[in-house]
Amino acid sequence: MTIMLIPQSLAYALLAGLPTEAGLYASIVPIFLYTIFGTSRVLAVGPVAVVSLMTAATIGQAAEAGTAGYAVAALTLAFLSGGMLLVMGVLRLGFLANFCRIR
Repeated sequence: MTIMLIPQSLAYALLAGLPTEAGLYASIVPIFLYTIFGTSRVLAVGPVAVVSLMTAATIGQAAEAGTAGYAVAALTLAFLSGGMLLVMGVLRLGFLANFCRIR
């Protein structure tokens, strides 16, 4: 699985309309952060195709692909998403995910 990390992250960056370097950072940084702060031993972290497509669809409405504004919008979206997840974690709102479970 690790052998596919580099090519996948490069492809996901291109899919999101970002430079390929962004894909490398998006694949390496989460692994190091999760080793410090993570709690699960089997959770896979890093870029995925759905997030790349959603990023491209969202940011494509705000800026033109390939411009500096596009990269800034992607970075802003990432920080907003991470901030919302951090706030939800601090407030211990994980129980809300149980309402979405199909039984």
